[in-house]
Amino acid sequence: MVVGASVNDFLQILSDLAVTVTYYQATNTQDTMYGQGTPTYGAGVSKTWIFFKRGSKIDLAKFGIVDNGDAYVLFPTSDSLYYGDRVAINGETFEYTPDCFNSDRYANGVHMFRYYTLKLVAK
Repeated sequence: MVVGASVNDFLQILSDLAVTVTYYQATNTQDTMYGQGTPTYGAGVSKTWIFFKRGSKIDLAKFGIVDNGDAYVLFPTSDSLYYGDRVAINGETFEYTPDCFNSDRYANGVHMFRYYTLKLVAK
């Protein structure tokens, strides 16, 4: 007998561990003279994601989280983060930067969830 993995397995974990965060999508405009971008942020959108800060007492390794970051988010495959996007929770703001890591996690060939590290940018 084969027991298969399904996305519902992650959705059950999400329902157990999720918190509400505020997600801000970044839009970068390019300065034609200097070539540097200036980010602007859209209105915050509430998302229900799993969120951990570094130093959490939860054993993150069992979720496949072994990379260093100031915070970690896990969310359904229908969501995504792009460089410059921000996540705010409990008065702190975290950003997905080029120094951060992301990974799509699979179990038995099933795309289960997305995992991102974040950098603290404001308290």
